[in-house]
Amino acid sequence: MAQTTIQGTFLGDGTVTGAKIGADFISAQTALDSGLATTDEIIVSDAGVIKRMDISVLTLSAAQLTSGTIPDARFPATLPAISGANLTNLPASGATLSGTTNNTIVTVTGSNAMIGESELTYDGTDFKLMKGGASATGASLAIETYNDGGNPARLRLRASHNDTQGTMTSNINDYPLGFVQFEGVQSGAFQRSAVIRGETAEAWDANGRGSKMSFYTTPNNTNTETKAMEIGEHGATTLPTQPAFQVYLSSDSGTGQNGDIDKVPFNSTSGGRDQGGYFNTTGSNETIRGITVLPYQFLAPVAGFYLLTCYIVFAGQGSGTDRATVAFDVVPNGGSMVRYNSRHAINGITNEIRLPFSMVVYVAANAQIRCSAGTYGAANQQATRKTGSWFSGILLG
Repeated sequence: MAQTTIQGTFLGDGTVTGAKIGADFISAQTALDSGLATTDEIIVSDAGVIKRMDISVLTLSAAQLTSGTIPDARFPATLPAISGANLTNLPASGATLSGTTNNTIVTVTGSNAMIGESELTYDGTDFKLMKGGASATGASLAIETYNDGGNPARLRLRASHNDTQGTMTSNINDYPLGFVQFEGVQSGAFQRSAVIRGETAEAWDANGRGSKMSFYTTPNNTNTETKAMEIGEHGATTLPTQPAFQVYLSSDSGTGQNGDIDKVPFNSTSGGRDQGGYFNTTGSNETIRGITVLPYQFLAPVAGFYLLTCYIVFAGQGSGTDRATVAFDVVPNGGSMVRYNSRHAINGITNEIRLPFSMVVYVAANAQIRCSAGTYGAANQQATRKTGSWFSGILLG
């Protein structure tokens, strides 16, 4: 009989040849489709030397998955697609996502469970926390710290004078460092109306990083934000400065008809001042802080007690002139004028007369103030208000 079978001596002396192994040596065996055990073994050629190998060398253990010590050699260069049908033994609760609002923020709600919060969204520009309903509590952002080292919670608004993310470029002077802005709905859309803004007070370099704080509000009946207050680099309020003005007549001005108390056209700050720029010395309307200020009138930027003084030089009145009046007219924004006046009997004096009038008046914010003056007597006895007349005011508090 030809030696088509393998004898024990062949196995012992290692002289088994390919001719002694049937072509169906592999295919004729029972297939092992599942149920690999750590005790199963396979035959391999290790550099030409036949060896047996425990199947556990090829399998991944739970300990390796947990510790992250899976050898790189067990992963192919290109990972195949994974079918969810092949993932078994996941926790019963599973990692779940719910929520139908686009761009929702995902939060953990329990063991291996997550949810897309419809009230928390991020669209690439704005992070939004939304609350609704008459009984809903107001939306809030809480930052809590618990320590005994004096390290409080922080909200950091940072700015670099560069368009490239991560590039640090020193900021220039008067550069915005960050805003806190307040918005409401106008015509179906949120619109900004008030702002707290941190700004640089100088160009930053190794020697300094001066800063200031500005507060913007929007006056009634306007859509324009106006800087209402500024705290400078030294901590002093630089806007509004303590409102103060002293204005003059640059040329003589006649009064109106007999008995008229006319607005005096104070049109010059030469030799005086207009701290804050709240006095309109022009002959036409001027917009100040978003409000139309009439000619030769002062706009009170803040409410308070103002010391007002008007000094009028009258001349040219006739002998029939009985009295002269100097007045302060206060016109609230959207309200009716209130007049405070001082009348002086002149009893036909034809010489130049100098009449001062001073008083403390409480003025509402955005009210306008003017000085008016005139004479009264027989027909055609009007006087001239001469250069040298002046009008001043200052906020006391």
